[in-house]
Amino acid sequence: MVRKLVYVDIGTHKGQEYKALFCYSVWEFLYRFIKLFVASFILRKNKINTIGPREAFNIINSVKLIRRQKGNITTVLVEPNIRLYRDEVYRSADKVFCIALGDMDDGMHFSNLFFPNSDKISQGASIFSTKENIDFEQTDNVIVCGCVPFAKMLKESLDGALGKNSYEVVIRINCEGSEDTGIYAFHKVFKNQFNVIFGSLKDVGELKGSSEMQALWTYINRNDLKFVPFTPLYTTWKDATREMLDILELSDKL
Repeated sequence: MVRKLVYVDIGTHKGQEYKALFCYSVWEFLYRFIKLFVASFILRKNKINTIGPREAFNIINSVKLIRRQKGNITTVLVEPNIRLYRDEVYRSADKVFCIALGDMDDGMHFSNLFFPNSDKISQGASIFSTKENIDFEQTDNVIVCGCVPFAKMLKESLDGALGKNSYEVVIRINCEGSEDTGIYAFHKVFKNQFNVIFGSLKDVGELKGSSEMQALWTYINRNDLKFVPFTPLYTTWKDATREMLDILELSDKL
């Protein structure tokens, strides 16, 4: 029996990873993979990694199986930049929260959202003023919520809708510096319902330092959590979609 799954995407931006799982057509996949191959040929000195035909069809077939179980998957998007909400990704999710996640136990408050190079739809917008190349004059005021209060409120809502302890939670997280507190909070609140992390963690090291990065990896390993890279880079999509199949107990169908 396929289990219920809650997929929480924290730092959605344009939602390339979400679209890969739930939106892109076969032709959209092939267009992106072929474009990557052409770019690698033209810029072959730059050593661009490509997606081969076998990998491409593995991703497409995995996604088809995942989408057949969409009725068992609840999707949640968390993104503080209101300028991105015109994108179709925000109309297709089950729950959308226009907030940034802050420290573990922060109360709800306003904070600045900083934009690298004054680009207000930048992939790298962050509530951390230590981000490189930000313009302190070009900021937005956004709502920040502590990671633990957010996880608790989300769990209460999900328990009411799906049934207590009847689902598994995975997060895809890439939120420009709050990845560590997000992981700690979700594990604290959801406990053994939360075992897999998708996304990218490098911003923790870049914005908070190597000691915080090491502490995060120690926590992940000590608590037997699994991390799977899942970013706009197409080369991360094969392992991520395969992991989704494992979680849904559908790997034998591939």
